[in-house]
Amino acid sequence: MNMIKRRKSSFYPVGSLENKRNYKEYFILEKDGSIVDKVFLDIIDPSRRELIICLHYMRHVVRNFYAEDVGINITSRDAPWDFGLELSTGEQANIEITSITDVTQNFKTHKSEERYTKWKNEKMIPFHELKKLSRLFSSSSLLREVESLEKNGFKNTDMVENPMYGESMTMFVGNMPESEVSLSEILKEAIDKKANKKHSEKEQTTLIIDNRAYLFEVNDFYLAAEELNAYCASLAFPEVWFYTGYFSDGDGNNAEFSFAPLKVTSQQSKILENMAESKNIDESGKYVW
Repeated sequence: MNMIKRRKSSFYPVGSLENKRNYKEYFILEKDGSIVDKVFLDIIDPSRRELIICLHYMRHVVRNFYAEDVGINITSRDAPWDFGLELSTGEQANIEITSITDVTQNFKTHKSEERYTKWKNEKMIPFHELKKLSRLFSSSSLLREVESLEKNGFKNTDMVENPMYGESMTMFVGNMPESEVSLSEILKEAIDKKANKKHSEKEQTTLIIDNRAYLFEVNDFYLAAEELNAYCASLAFPEVWFYTGYFSDGDGNNAEFSFAPLKVTSQQSKILENMAESKNIDESGKYVW
């Protein structure tokens, strides 16, 4: 009998998932039959997700690059950058966040799964939304429910009892095609879109890449960072970070996340070099605190 090989992805939280919130587990079955476990931050509302990433970035920066506590106020939202910040040190800065995935279809998959998760927590659901979900997931039970409601004369705008309400756990099963392009190509395309914007104050804006890719590992990031070194150095943005969220409460606390540098200031670079020599580096190269 062949034993199934199973491993945790290098993008996997260090801490326990017990009593943690807002995460999704992925089990990727590879061609050789082995299973790779992954965990990613799962926040349905895009605006809320961006806010949590911003809060995580502020924790990351204050903890690692400031000698004392720093007060931070969010002074603007989408005007035009995602966040405008004012620090108690007198500094002002902007944050811009953009997401990447390894397969274009995955963004559509994310949206569909998030849609299902959102509505399964509601006792009542618009009939048109129930129809949409039954088509998206080809659910025989939902399709039967839709047929029954149609026979009873319900209209698209009617609110109906939600047959999904109360589900304790939902497992989504789907294909995981290989990435069409390398991580460096995906990153460069995402960064280009932000770098080409006509907005002012790029020199005061930190760019954060939200990692929502299933297939890449930490070594893929190291290779991409090396390939993009000269390109990132030429950007107007003073900082570019590769963010991976694992779990978090809605206020940004009780969380685990990682920030990997693509471009940093000279002061930050020196601090990161010292961190790299510390004993808190795990086997995948992550600094754990």
